[in-house]
Amino acid sequence: MIQSGKVAVSDKTALPSAATVKAMATVLRGGDFYDDEQRQATKQGRGSLENIGGIKSFAWTALLHVGRLAELSNKKLLLTKAG
Repeated sequence: MIQSGKVAVSDKTALPSAATVKAMATVLRGGDFYDDEQRQATKQGRGSLENIGGIKSFAWTALLHVGRLAELSNKKLLLTKAG
């Protein structure tokens, strides 16, 4: 996804956009910890999962950036030579 320029992050906070987190979850092996169906079921039961976003997909963007495998350029993450 980074190679194709589809990982958008904030230029101020370096946090991934909600669309990026959702898109990343679709390509992760095994998906994320909680999917939309689980969140919807919990929301109806007034549980606490409704506020949980993507965990793995959020973490992957942060790990790649902090590990210097990707760098911020025009609100997108781009792979570095190491990445």
